[in-house]
Amino acid sequence: MESRLRTVEPLELEIAQEIPDVCSRHGRPAVSKMRFRTTFYNTLDHPRHPGKPTSSRFDDRAAPASTLLVGDWPICDQCERSNRWCRRIAAILAYVMGAILINFVVVCAAGWAEITPEWARNIGEIVVIPLALAVFPGTIPIGLLVAMLFFRKTTQPVTFRPIDDEKFVFVQAHPGFRDAMRAIPGG
Repeated sequence: MESRLRTVEPLELEIAQEIPDVCSRHGRPAVSKMRFRTTFYNTLDHPRHPGKPTSSRFDDRAAPASTLLVGDWPICDQCERSNRWCRRIAAILAYVMGAILINFVVVCAAGWAEITPEWARNIGEIVVIPLALAVFPGTIPIGLLVAMLFFRKTTQPVTFRPIDDEKFVFVQAHPGFRDAMRAIPGG
């Protein structure tokens, strides 16, 4: 697929300034730091827009990446617990979807090869339709989409705003985080 032309030079940025040990989502004391990597896209709305992979609503061509931002971000116990649960849910969904796919392939292969005993053929015919519905639309695309949403939630510790100046990154932050940021010299 052909993507749009870039309007800005690509950048790779790393957070250099000290960030307070306060969670930007909840304003609570941070218990750990989470390594992250965020991609900003060169869209029609903004040349460095976070998390918007298409160039416009009516254009399905992918917008080119304009900026990568990497660093460590403080997270509180609530964020850490939420991340752990989201990872577990995504993993459970992946295992369940894998089991459904394997069962579907085995049942279909057994029916196609006619290696099932006579008594199992009736059971197989009863199982194939619900299993096929569990694969499509259950696993593909609904299950994959839900698992990806849960996994994505664990990789973004903060909500970023578009980058207007290459020296500063703006985030959506809790008032407690903003106060802690102002308390840092140079913040």
